[in-house]
Amino acid sequence: MTAWRGLLWKDTRLILPWFLGGLALILLFDVWVTLTVDSPNARFGLSLFPLFSHFFYYPLYLMITLRVEGKQMHQWLHNPHPAWQLLLSKTGIGFPLMVFSLGVSGLYPSFVLITHDFFQIHSVLDPVSLWMDVGSFLIGIVGYSLNLGIILLLLWSIYRWLHTWWGKWTWVPLAGGFIAILYGFSQIMKTALYDTLFRWGATWPQFHSIPESQPSAPGLYTGELLLNMLLLALFFFLSGRILDRRMEV
Repeated sequence: MTAWRGLLWKDTRLILPWFLGGLALILLFDVWVTLTVDSPNARFGLSLFPLFSHFFYYPLYLMITLRVEGKQMHQWLHNPHPAWQLLLSKTGIGFPLMVFSLGVSGLYPSFVLITHDFFQIHSVLDPVSLWMDVGSFLIGIVGYSLNLGIILLLLWSIYRWLHTWWGKWTWVPLAGGFIAILYGFSQIMKTALYDTLFRWGATWPQFHSIPESQPSAPGLYTGELLLNMLLLALFFFLSGRILDRRMEV
């Protein structure tokens, strides 16, 4: 347990300067919007930019930490912990940091909504429904960012493994294989078998603040969400196995 806490603390110290720097950029952006934009609507729109940027939070976070570890790959991979624990520590540390950063990013747009009579101007919107939709949207951001991060983790692990043989040209078969897999999966999603196996259950998220006269934003089926969770677990497992394989090389 002490060794595990030490690993978590090491990964926290590794990313902490970058995390604090990101928070500072968010706050500086909010101050800039406040000082330079007069229109409440424009101010609210611009204040959403830090929130939307969190779609790429997890892959950027992992890119930074893995790049640092890559510079001392031999030392990192000969850590007494198995590879899956090394990866779990990094992905686990990233989650609360992302949630905290999202919370900080949401403070200013929430302040603009509350202080500028937004719901009186847009009377068609129901406040309770809108805040529920905001919660669904934030969960979607976290899920989407986590997906990108785990995919990046798998690609990075494969890259480090193949680099032993391919050297600087490793990106060529890696990019080609990734594009081929994306194309193949997109074709599978168009089949009737995919619809039968995975497009069942209520769609999520359903946005309640959109007027009934307008079409609701499309969501994911419950079956697709379960498939997504299984794929993430598989990608994480493969990443650990590949790095364990590299340890043995």
